[in-house]
Amino acid sequence: MQFSDLPPPRETPERDILKRPPNQQQQQQQQRQAVVVSPYLSPASAAAAAASAASASADALAKAESARQDAKQQQLKQRQEQDALTKQQQLQQDQARKLAEQRRDNCSRAQDNLRLLQARTKLLRTNERGESMLLDETQREAELQRTRSVISSDCG
Repeated sequence: MQFSDLPPPRETPERDILKRPPNQQQQQQQQRQAVVVSPYLSPASAAAAAASAASASADALAKAESARQDAKQQQLKQRQEQDALTKQQQLQQDQARKLAEQRRDNCSRAQDNLRLLQARTKLLRTNERGESMLLDETQREAELQRTRSVISSDCG
């Protein structure tokens, strides 16, 4: 009995081989299926036909491997596209959430401002020079209009 990491010679009968590695068994079966020998061919023609069949089998294996690699690349590309789409959707949701929060905050402040303006209390405003100025009636009305427009846009 002999153990080896190399395949047995071609002339070794199949009955003398007790066990082959799993991938070698598949290759052997494919090679056996691919070899077509006609009894009417001369030995040289038979060898040429066997070599042709072996190269066709090798080509088929190479094409199958190439197809597997292409499928893997396609799956990877699809996964990357799906990840990018998911990230984009998450970003849009985050932006919509921030915008809604900002609108709620604006609405709350505008409603507080409206209550102050309607209370008819004296209101002071700081001008661009840093001086405090009392709001007159026209300024109060303008501020009321602006506040109502903010409420209609952000609170509705």
